[in-house]
Amino acid sequence: MSDLKASVSETKTSSGHVGFHVEGYEKIEYDFTFIDGVFNVDNPNLADCYKKWGRVLAVTDLNIYNVYGKQMEKYFQHYDLELKIHKTKIGEKAKTMPTLLSIVDSMNEFGIYRKAPIHTFLDFTFLKTLPTAQIRNGFAELIKISTCSHLDTFNLLDKYCEQLIDQSFGRAEGSPKELIDAADRINREGIHEMLKLETPNLHEIGLDRVIAYGHTWSPLHELVPETPLRHGHAISIDMAYSATLANQRKLISDEEHRRLLNLFSRAGLSMDHHQFDEEILAKATAAILKTRDVPNPIGSCTFLNDVTAEEMNEALRRHKQLMKEYPRNGEGLEAYVDSSDTGYTENAKMEEEKIIENAAKKAGQLNGSNGHVNGTTNGVHKTSAKTNGHVNGNGALSNGTSGNAAKVNGNA
Repeated sequence: MSDLKASVSETKTSSGHVGFHVEGYEKIEYDFTFIDGVFNVDNPNLADCYKKWGRVLAVTDLNIYNVYGKQMEKYFQHYDLELKIHKTKIGEKAKTMPTLLSIVDSMNEFGIYRKAPIHTFLDFTFLKTLPTAQIRNGFAELIKISTCSHLDTFNLLDKYCEQLIDQSFGRAEGSPKELIDAADRINREGIHEMLKLETPNLHEIGLDRVIAYGHTWSPLHELVPETPLRHGHAISIDMAYSATLANQRKLISDEEHRRLLNLFSRAGLSMDHHQFDEEILAKATAAILKTRDVPNPIGSCTFLNDVTAEEMNEALRRHKQLMKEYPRNGEGLEAYVDSSDTGYTENAKMEEEKIIENAAKKAGQLNGSNGHVNGTTNGVHKTSAKTNGHVNGNGALSNGTSGNAAKVNGNA
């Protein structure tokens, strides 16, 4: 929450001239709480935020309501809090003035106006109903923050990569305690590191931001393909290429370079795209004329502002050659946006029912094979012998492998 305080007072100089003095400061404060089961009636934390008002307005995605709505209603009913729910659409196609105004209208009708958030509850159990493609998409952000600022987190991502994605960061049914503990540490350390980096720059005035790793050329990667790349895949291409550039400058060793590229590949994240060429590189560089960071070494970073076009093109040519050694020539799994990113299809009801059913299956709420060739049921995930073209997740690479593993992303 932001609270601006200021005062004005009359002044008089030593020479006898009068005037005014203005003094002010802005106090910014907000909290984060980790809690599994935020809508569990045994956890009063969320309800406590609303007790003094006795009522709650929830603005939620329609799909989230269909999966968690009953639990939400039961929770607030348990604490005798009047609940009003505004169900809306999400996705790029839904980012319209009517969508915004419908939210504003719901707040006006409720009798409130928007203020900056004061408390965020981080409930990772929601990950169990998130599609695997979106978990992979978010995995890229954790690689981003850990590569440039937190080596311990990077090491954990490297150790548990396939399990984290396949078992929803330890929230899928049957996840081992070791994985749950590792996932919790990754999430908490990643968030903590992000806050430490960004807290001195709350108004985003400074441009040399560690968390900008992967965001130099990625905006064009998202827009150039006819079907846009997901954000996580776009920044992964950027990060992988940046790592090649850093290796070319001897900022990271050959071993570190390969370790980073292997992690992207094992996660099924894109490291290249067939339309990524020197022309796109030049256009993207012109659009983002700011300093950007590269790993130096893994776990820390260096900002570069003196890279020539010739040097970037040389790094791109080398990067393209390296990608020939990786599955799918460095292109990712489920890398392109679908209706879960852009909004609802025209046949909205059928699409919603499909999403809800898939979410329920993944959470272990429905029986079925859950898309696994090994016939596991009740949402229990098991790691296959070969994942994403890598033997046992991190062994020998299979060049150009595309969908011929025993199990790719949970699909036969």
